[in-house]
Amino acid sequence: MKNGAWACFLALPIVFSAALPDEAAAQTKPVAESRIEGIEETIKALSEELKALKAENKRLEEEKVGREELSARAASSEESGVGSAVTQGPDMSFPRGPSFKVGDTNIRIGGYVKADAFYDVGPQGGAARFDPGIPLDGTQPQDDGEFSFSAAETRVNISTASPAGDYGNVVTFVEAQFFDLGSFNSSQTIANTLDFELRHAWGQLGTKDLNVRAGQDWSTFIDPVTYPENNDFAVPAGASFLRQPQVRLTTKAGPGTLAVAVENPESDLTAFNGTTTGGLNLGGGLGNSTFGGDEAPDFITRYSLNGDFGRLNFFGLARLLSVDRASLAGADDTALGWGLGVSGKIKTFGKDNVRFALNGGDGIGRYIFDAQNSGAFVTAAGNLETQFAYGGYLSYQHFWTDTVRSNATFGHTEINLDDANTLGGANESLSSVHLNLMWNPVPRVRIGAEYIYAMRDVQDGREGDFSRIQASARFDF
Repeated sequence: MKNGAWACFLALPIVFSAALPDEAAAQTKPVAESRIEGIEETIKALSEELKALKAENKRLEEEKVGREELSARAASSEESGVGSAVTQGPDMSFPRGPSFKVGDTNIRIGGYVKADAFYDVGPQGGAARFDPGIPLDGTQPQDDGEFSFSAAETRVNISTASPAGDYGNVVTFVEAQFFDLGSFNSSQTIANTLDFELRHAWGQLGTKDLNVRAGQDWSTFIDPVTYPENNDFAVPAGASFLRQPQVRLTTKAGPGTLAVAVENPESDLTAFNGTTTGGLNLGGGLGNSTFGGDEAPDFITRYSLNGDFGRLNFFGLARLLSVDRASLAGADDTALGWGLGVSGKIKTFGKDNVRFALNGGDGIGRYIFDAQNSGAFVTAAGNLETQFAYGGYLSYQHFWTDTVRSNATFGHTEINLDDANTLGGANESLSSVHLNLMWNPVPRVRIGAEYIYAMRDVQDGREGDFSRIQASARFDF
């Protein structure tokens, strides 16, 4: 076909379409518009479905984060990997079991039942290493030993996590126990009753990287993950050990996490007449008083690092100690106390690890457990003189098998008493040793046997010590 013929052939459709009547074109237009409207409706329906899927995905993600929030708290409290009954210290009872849901809130209930058997070799100790203090030589009427049972460490807790949209999650934790030192020596003749004592009660809003917590919790000056695993309810000598109301901000900061808190103040003092402001009265005081004053909260910071090496914390503390009591030589004075600390849990070989802490400061007082009531001394002139104290512990955990392990811990505290403090019975140094063997026959049961030795020296040269064998069975739920 010639080029001209091809051109005519290709032009035929154009000619015929131009020759179509107007009526046909008019009939085609509504059909096209109808199809366009149908496509628009489909797009709209798909858009609504996509929105619904996004909302459901967000809900599921928030629910997942809520579960992870609970699991993260449990994991931070218990990192041994042997099972839920393997504990790292006094805070290891955060719920670890499956959660259930009520509305959009994930809930977990947990705790444990713990049965302890004690045998004191020689002079009798107390419910734990520190209660009522290490007996001084010649102060105990008996030296033949003492046997006792207790279930006082049993505790119950509940935790919740609810989505809070762009604000992350609302997390709460409440825990109580029966280990109330005020009632521990209640009658054992018939009932062996004990009071129910609050341990934790706090709420938190935010994410893992940024959150605010308010309520009663471990002091920010403490990281319970670095506590040794012991049968003894008490921490080793030299450790910081206190729970108190606080407001804490935690945020991601560089490679680690920074926590800043204002916490409940308590001026722990000893006066020239031997009275103390409270606590367990380990410093030789003659009784409890309320002459201490609290004019400002305690300020605490903590910086934590986590990695393949383990965990490391750095602490700082500033507190205002005060006294206002006319009956104490008209004492009306304030003094600045401070403290620094470091603690860690460092991996060594396999599952083995080293745990340690070192704390010290002028006026640090109750932030070292054995140094409570030593924050400052009220002189006969009515002045406050801060006292320097330091302490720490070192512990090694060795795994014999996946479910059997031993812990060896040494702790020590030193208190530099003010020259005006000549009471004679105030503690100057305390030491403790814990050696144990732990076994998990099943994941939620821990059986343990432990030997405890502790000693203290007081200002007038007297000293005392005691030895204890403690066996325990703990059942987690």
